[in-house]
Amino acid sequence: MSAFEDHHHPLDPLHSGVNPESRASQSLPSTRDYSVEVPTEVWLELCGESCYWTILGPMDYSNLSLTCKHFRDIFRERLFRSARHSIMTYQTRDDHERNGTKEDASPTFCDKVLRIKTPPAPALQFTREYFFEGASGYIQCPRPLTEQEKDVYQSVLISLGRSLPEFLALRSLGLHRVVLGEELVTGISALQSLHDIYINNCHFIHRSLPLDKQIVAEELHFTGWMGEEERDPPLRVFSNKRLVTLDFGTPFELPKVLTHFMSQGPSIFLQTLNAGNLDYEDLPVLFRFLASCPRIEHLSIGLPNSSCCWIPPQILDTLPTLKLPHLCEYNGEADLVPLLVPKNPVKSITIRSPPWTSQNWEEKGTRIWDSISRSSATLMMNELSLPVLSPRPGLFLEIACKFPALEALRLSLDDGTSVSWEEENADHAGPPPLIEVDGEGVPMSPAESFKGLVERLCLGILPLPARLKMLSIHDNVFLGAFSGHLMRFREHPLRSCMTRRALHRSVCDLAKLYPSLNFVSLGHMKMYWRKDDQGGWEPGYEAIFPGLDEQSGL
Repeated sequence: MSAFEDHHHPLDPLHSGVNPESRASQSLPSTRDYSVEVPTEVWLELCGESCYWTILGPMDYSNLSLTCKHFRDIFRERLFRSARHSIMTYQTRDDHERNGTKEDASPTFCDKVLRIKTPPAPALQFTREYFFEGASGYIQCPRPLTEQEKDVYQSVLISLGRSLPEFLALRSLGLHRVVLGEELVTGISALQSLHDIYINNCHFIHRSLPLDKQIVAEELHFTGWMGEEERDPPLRVFSNKRLVTLDFGTPFELPKVLTHFMSQGPSIFLQTLNAGNLDYEDLPVLFRFLASCPRIEHLSIGLPNSSCCWIPPQILDTLPTLKLPHLCEYNGEADLVPLLVPKNPVKSITIRSPPWTSQNWEEKGTRIWDSISRSSATLMMNELSLPVLSPRPGLFLEIACKFPALEALRLSLDDGTSVSWEEENADHAGPPPLIEVDGEGVPMSPAESFKGLVERLCLGILPLPARLKMLSIHDNVFLGAFSGHLMRFREHPLRSCMTRRALHRSVCDLAKLYPSLNFVSLGHMKMYWRKDDQGGWEPGYEAIFPGLDEQSGL
């Protein structure tokens, strides 16, 4: 017998004098305890927020936390880090048909909801994000709540409000479809670790707190609102003491909230303000508030029908010019640019307004365009988005000269022309068509057209900023009636002023002239090309395929 055979030949326990159980225990490989061998920091990283590829879910964290004390300490914190309760998901259609017999032992709506009343101890210690969706104003529910269910639901809201101050690590609170009474409002105000709060379709019935007891957070986000604000007294429950971000996606309550903030003094830490869907009458209050925000950096203002209506002169003429020394980004109405941009260090501008065509350009566009170029950060402007305008070759010359550091340019050109469906896709499979030029190398297409401008950009006859990374030039924006208002829209199937292959050639030509480009959209937003890691250009769906059949009606 060879040495190998002698070493690996299995011994017969009955003839070798070795106890079978002893031999079996010796032959089994030792089990490695990875909970000890793998450093705790690695486990924490695997279940951390920065580990985007983790596939572990709440049930996994729960099971792991039950295996040993070490894993309990690690994964229990992750298990309770984020919590979500949606009341109406506890309701079923047959809740009202239960007769309470032993044969039907599944929990009812009330049984499920009552579990929320007493948060477990780990939740009070570890929960950092909590979202609660209530039953107020809920329209997609299996059935209306019974009187008993309403009473139970109200008791849960009261208990939730009373238990909120016991959450020691809670940083983010989201409330959806909730009527906020005294217990909830008082409970939120007692949260010492609160960083941001999201209010969606909620109604405050408790609307006042003492100044030293008000809700203090760095971020306030409001979307939707229930109730009639005209009937409600002023909302005085929020403090501006640490406020950094204020996001209003609804006009409801905004004037009252801003007025309350101004009564507390300047909002010295506010850097971002998003005010969406404002009424024109709210603008004076908004401007007075902005004057009390010395550190505002990002400002977004949305007004109704901004794509087809200008701000009424009787309101616009009452607004002052503001000095905002830290304002670097403006997204909003064109009418407000002369009041907010000149002499302020604005580096990013996105304008919403009716098209700058013919008479509008003479009456409005020239003044607004001049105001943009009077930003104190003109030479550092990195992003510019303009409304629809008639093709003007001189505009590209001005952009390249006035904004040499521009990295993103978006605009729309409306020259009133388009190619037919057949023409747009006729050269889909062939080589890219060449630009037709005259004897001096100038494109034959008119300079005051989408096609003519794009071709001149491709040949370098018209310049673009040398550092440009993103270019978007859209065309053919039509005006039409919608719900009694003029709005911009494109006909379907989408039309372009150039064929798809011609647009693809244009992207390749532009990429040679401007190596910094990594995204180009021409024609319409679905017609785009993106540079890949190897330096090639990957076309988007609409840039490759003809799209849906014209006769399908889709």
